[in-house]
Amino acid sequence: MIKNYLLIAFRNLIKYKSFSSINIIGMGISLATFILISIFVMDELKYDRYHPDGDQVFRLYAQMSSPGSADRYTTMVQPILATKLNEEFPEVEKTARVMGTITEKQVQVDDKLFNETRGAYGEGELFDILAISLLEGNPNDILKKANTVAISQSLAYKYFGKLNAIGQTIKIENADCEVTHVFYDFPDHSHAQFDFLISFSSLPWMEERIDSWTWHQMYTYVKVSQGTVVQQIESKFQEYIKQETDKFQEPFNSKPFFQSLNDIYLGSSHFEYDHAKLGNKDTIYILIGAAIMILLISSFNFVNLSTARAVKRMQEVGVRKVIGAQTSQLKTQFLLESCLFVFIGFVFALGLSYLSLPFLSDLTDKNLSLPVNIKSMFLFIGFGMFLGIISGSYPAFMLSSFKPVSVISGATQAKGGHSFFRQSLVVFQLVLSFILIIGAWVVIDQNNLLSNKHLGFNKETLMVVYGRGVQSNQLEPIKNEVLNKTEAKNATWGYGLPGDIFATDRVVDAETGEQLSTKLFMVDHDYIKTMGMEIVAGRDFSRDFGTDPAKAFIVNETAVINFGLGSPEEALGRRLSWDRWNGDSTKHGEIVGVVRDFHTGSLKEKITPLVMQIEPNVFYTLTIKLDPEKSENQISSIESIFREQVPNMLFSYSFIDQNFEKMYMSEQKLSKLLGLFAGLTILVACMGLFGLVEYHVHQRAKEISIRKIFGADTGSILLKLTKQYFILILVSFVLATPLIWFVANKWLQNFAYHVEIRASCSILN
Repeated sequence: MIKNYLLIAFRNLIKYKSFSSINIIGMGISLATFILISIFVMDELKYDRYHPDGDQVFRLYAQMSSPGSADRYTTMVQPILATKLNEEFPEVEKTARVMGTITEKQVQVDDKLFNETRGAYGEGELFDILAISLLEGNPNDILKKANTVAISQSLAYKYFGKLNAIGQTIKIENADCEVTHVFYDFPDHSHAQFDFLISFSSLPWMEERIDSWTWHQMYTYVKVSQGTVVQQIESKFQEYIKQETDKFQEPFNSKPFFQSLNDIYLGSSHFEYDHAKLGNKDTIYILIGAAIMILLISSFNFVNLSTARAVKRMQEVGVRKVIGAQTSQLKTQFLLESCLFVFIGFVFALGLSYLSLPFLSDLTDKNLSLPVNIKSMFLFIGFGMFLGIISGSYPAFMLSSFKPVSVISGATQAKGGHSFFRQSLVVFQLVLSFILIIGAWVVIDQNNLLSNKHLGFNKETLMVVYGRGVQSNQLEPIKNEVLNKTEAKNATWGYGLPGDIFATDRVVDAETGEQLSTKLFMVDHDYIKTMGMEIVAGRDFSRDFGTDPAKAFIVNETAVINFGLGSPEEALGRRLSWDRWNGDSTKHGEIVGVVRDFHTGSLKEKITPLVMQIEPNVFYTLTIKLDPEKSENQISSIESIFREQVPNMLFSYSFIDQNFEKMYMSEQKLSKLLGLFAGLTILVACMGLFGLVEYHVHQRAKEISIRKIFGADTGSILLKLTKQYFILILVSFVLATPLIWFVANKWLQNFAYHVEIRASCSILN
């Protein structure tokens, strides 16, 4: 019986070539899309799932509140929080603090120099909390002693080959560190990625700051006892912190929260200063939605074309019923045909997926592959059969319900209900298409804004050289030599760059005594000119004013507002003070200028108060404005100058515009993927509409001939045939608009600066 069903199904597949091709290709494309998105999503969901006690591990983050500003969230918290958790909360098994930066660190092994970006200072408890396995070394004394370092297996092989790394000495930023432990490389699916960890006690000033309530510089991990309700300990900890900080004279604006380890990778895109490896849960939701919509569109195509084709098979059904075929047998026949289409489409989809995976891997910067195992195959096949049954159910029940007497006698059956059903499916299909296509347009438009918005400074051709080994007496000579020998337009030394490193601290308003939270940029006299920024009130730093290094501050417009200084002109002359980082003096000065607001980070973040000052003893980067037409030669010349002037420093540089591009990698991936899937949606939807139109034209061939005989022109006939589809498109757009508005607006709220949906959708107006 099954053999007979399959034989009939294959005959119909060959007989109705146009119908079969549209359904198989459409189903293949939609299933391939679903498979590819599933592979990407499953890879994203793997992060941090390898921890045996993952449900007991949390990371602290802080909610920062400031008067007149929106709340901010940061993963860098005060070091004393870990101390208090250990001392006051028995539910906490252990904590571990990590102090990491995004800057490169220079490592010297014998006479070889390396630049490493995945290093940090940390505590040994991290190895237990994050399930990091040791390859060599005693787990009981890891990172306990000063000037000790634990390195990864890859780094050990890179530095020492097959030699035992334990006991070897390496220089990290000119400080000797003994290798006491070697750990296995962090898994690829870990938000934390370190190649070496240096003991906290290696920092001579750490003991002074370890109990600080105001120094937000630590990533802090917490492991709680099994069965602990995290909401309860979080509430108790917040209340404890409030009681402790209510004793302070100045207001305390930081509130701690616990973030589950399993939520870190996909749930941290809104945090400031998070340098972990991160994804974006919104991307996951959007892509899953896109995959489901494309599958639905393809299924609706099949249902529409099957019901439209039903008239051609009425006589077949009638004859088979007359000779004794049962309704259940006919339903089975038509459902089997539906599953056959899906199966062939599934095979086609596997081929497409296999060919497309290298492209998807490059696009997402992942190493993706088809899951070749029995479980996955059964899962995909089972899903395909389910899709075939769902897609074929209505056509099967409709076809098997035809009455043989009516069919054979040629009587017309009422098709009003079927016609309305088909039109409803077309509308639903078009609504989904509009949502996906316009949604992709909004994402692409927002991505263009992220790439092209003026940030308040000129980010193009700004080269940043990391001068870690440069002495203070070399700063000006090196800068002058760079300007003279390379014909660079401008150059500036500093610590604090948009899209790169900068500090946060507090300054004090001398008039009110209020402590003001701010970003601190340590700059030289040429910073604002080199960066292409604009002074809106007062003046720039100037060598004509000898007191500027000791007594001058420049603030941004947001600082004027948030600090309550009135207008930019009124802020001039306002006195500020700052406790120097070395702790032995306080800098007193006044505001000499106000710079126009500029973005220091992602457009997801609002611009916050910023204070600039001249502080040469912390200068770290030389930023150079290159000539676009000579940049390659200029980079080579700059490298030669640094190699000559600082021979023990490994030359390293970046570009500010590239740093900003890295901030939007998730949005760029989403933009490219949605653009691709929107194109596939248009293709699949158009194939279905083409099939319907072809069928209707074929059904009305005699009518068209008669109209032409009586003088109807091609335009009027075309309008007659397509008018109903234009109406359906219009209805679909009206229905889709509020859904598009809601979903797109919700996604755009992730960005402090975003496009207007009206502008994004103007192409449709």
